[in-house]
Amino acid sequence: MMLTLTQTLTDYPVSLLRAIADARGLQSLVHAATPAALAVELSAALADPGSIVDAVERLPETAQTLLAALVQAGGAMTAPSFARLAGEVRQGGPAWLAREQPWLAPINAAEVLWYQGLIGRAFATVGGETGDFIFVPVDVLAWLPSASVTTGASLQLPLAPAPGTVHLSSYRLALDAGTLLAFVQNNEVMQDPTGRRGQRGRRMAAIA
Repeated sequence: MMLTLTQTLTDYPVSLLRAIADARGLQSLVHAATPAALAVELSAALADPGSIVDAVERLPETAQTLLAALVQAGGAMTAPSFARLAGEVRQGGPAWLAREQPWLAPINAAEVLWYQGLIGRAFATVGGETGDFIFVPVDVLAWLPSASVTTGASLQLPLAPAPGTVHLSSYRLALDAGTLLAFVQNNEVMQDPTGRRGQRGRRMAAIA
């Protein structure tokens, strides 16, 4: 059950997609009017590695801790287990979103991650268990430190409490290390007579 951002956002209504864009400061990058086209535009903006790093660094400590716990669980956990750690994400239609604007004043860490587009929810079978799961989209998970991107069939979901304190200040270092390794794996790196290596490249991690 490793879904991409595009797969995650496909069924979202326009009002929710625009709420996520507003929460991430990406309004200027999304202009489509239909849900399908808007989901594609927004997922591309949300999947940008630099945008992911910036979003995570701006998270309050409680949301960083929750995200780290989700990553340590393999990128997904059952919705009830997640709710015990973080609380529920309030749900409502377009009128409720327009009136309440919950992304401006989220009531818990779960709502922070939800409106930042860093988590999704899906009904699926994972590891022999069927039900609602909260997960980190695979193209977000690939850029988080200590992430292990696995297939849904082998994903294990330990019901462990969130760690007391998690420091996520090394996101940019993890991003630089990941892009350097990706470049070395896909390009021949030469040294000039001074011992300097060729220019580093960047690419997105392959999506399983």
